[in-house]
Amino acid sequence: MKSRRVKVEDIKPEETQLPVLGPAPRADPYGSWKPVEIRKPEPMDLQLPDQEYIQIKIPAASEPKVKFKEKTLAGLGNDEGEVETGFKRRRFNCNPKRSIRQRLDQDD
Repeated sequence: MKSRRVKVEDIKPEETQLPVLGPAPRADPYGSWKPVEIRKPEPMDLQLPDQEYIQIKIPAASEPKVKFKEKTLAGLGNDEGEVETGFKRRRFNCNPKRSIRQRLDQDD
């Protein structure tokens, strides 16, 4: 057999592994953050026939002016007779059908 000589170039130098320092990187299940790209949707060509647009003039409606009338009172009505103003007294037992709880024991 022929012996083959190994050249120095054929031998790869061993790469030295550097020790890992710090905490291990955690797995990101959703991937890394990416900026949001705002896309404008392209208008679709539906191949519809062109329509003629006719500009319609709308006349401006003028609102009629409102006329206010002034009302006057002849009097306040105090001359005809004095009416007593005040509160009405509350009437107890005005409806006997109402169920009101009454005390059975009376301690004097």
